[in-house]
Amino acid sequence: TIRFDNNVRLNLKPTDFEDGRLRFVIRLGSGRLSLPEDRMAESIFLSTASSLGGLGRHGYDELRQILAGRRVTYGFDAVGDKFSVRGSSTMADLPLQMQVSAAYLTDPGLRPEMLARWEALVPPYVAQLDGTPQAVAQAQAARIVADGNPRFGVPSQGQLEAVTLEGTRALVADQLAVAPIEISVVGDFDSETVIAAVASTFGALPERAASLEPMDEARIAGFVTDRSERVLTHAGATDQALVMNFWPTTDDSDAQEESTMLLLASVLRLEMLERIREELGASYSPTAGSSM
Repeated sequence: TIRFDNNVRLNLKPTDFEDGRLRFVIRLGSGRLSLPEDRMAESIFLSTASSLGGLGRHGYDELRQILAGRRVTYGFDAVGDKFSVRGSSTMADLPLQMQVSAAYLTDPGLRPEMLARWEALVPPYVAQLDGTPQAVAQAQAARIVADGNPRFGVPSQGQLEAVTLEGTRALVADQLAVAPIEISVVGDFDSETVIAAVASTFGALPERAASLEPMDEARIAGFVTDRSERVLTHAGATDQALVMNFWPTTDDSDAQEESTMLLLASVLRLEMLERIREELGASYSPTAGSSM
């Protein structure tokens, strides 16, 4: 691990699993946790369309022309507790990737074409949210289990359509400007070259915060108190249905307990496959998981 003078951190893990390939993750700030509860639509907006916003100096189409033939990931995601860029690359393209990602996180274009693309996507996206049992579950189940917490599930159509470029820019400005940055590179690479690539991009930025804000209030989420059966409907094929059962556990503060629960979920999944699919023939893909 290397910490640059501006508090940007770089983690290096050389491996020989893939010749000539490396994988990277760039993590900035606290993602959705840093946004108000009623502004979750902006996080989906950024994750869906940030690449199309381009940079302050270059639009997305111009960037694609400039970087044609190079392996580069554009834009960034705004997810649970981080803004992030992740992908795979080669030593030849990694310095360019660091330049592009540093620019996206410090000088995002958020251009009108980004909003136009979003506005075209929202109606069909909302329309397909009740097209299958799985879509309904994805949109609604998490919020029900979390007792209505707006950080879970999918925002309303009105919230999705209310997104603006100016509002989004103001919402994430502080995080992009000063929040901690941590970069991890794993794979087949030359350490000195990677360090130099990060030093000349993220390591050359103005000083960042040394640690993440705790975001204690935003992290509070409780399992629903009313645990009665809920019936949700979908507009798809009439012979399709989905049954889901949820049990409360705890958070992920204990790594050993989290690993134990993942093992338990794997055992339950095998039991379900054996009984529900093999013995009963009642469902082809029963599954179980643990999310803490």
